Amino acid sequence: MANLRRCAGILDQVLDDYDASGMWAILGERIGRLDIEDVLETWGRTQALHPFPVVLKSLEFNWGYMKEHGVRAFYEMTRGYISRLQENTERWHSAWRSEVDTGVVDRITSIECDLASIEAPMHCDVCKKTITALLYLDA
Repeated sequence: MANLRRCAGILDQVLDDYDASGMWAILGERIGRLDIEDVLETWGRTQALHPFPVVLKSLEFNWGYMKEHGVRAFYEMTRGYISRLQENTERWHSAWRSEVDTGVVDRITSIECDLASIEAPMHCDVCKKTITALLYLDA
């Protein structure tokens, strides 16, 4: 939970900082120039090894969302996602504690806890790559 709280705080700070600095306009111009298909084709040579290239699909969604709704809206969506992850983590932590306290194991809870634990690392790391590529796009 501490990592999710830190992540939420970072996103809140970035939203405020970029509002004050005018960075959203710069990022909006960059996303407007980003050729998503070209980047996906280039990165696909090394990142589309699995029959369903989840990383490339996520990148495509993220950049498409930014193009359609704006980069700030993407950050706001991501901030909402982090809030939902916090709620979900607490939910499964409580379910797990209940199993420990009662000794009654629900196999589905175990599976869902495991799935919940990979949600943030998978998606958040892709978001980080999405944003990094945009920040370093030639000015």
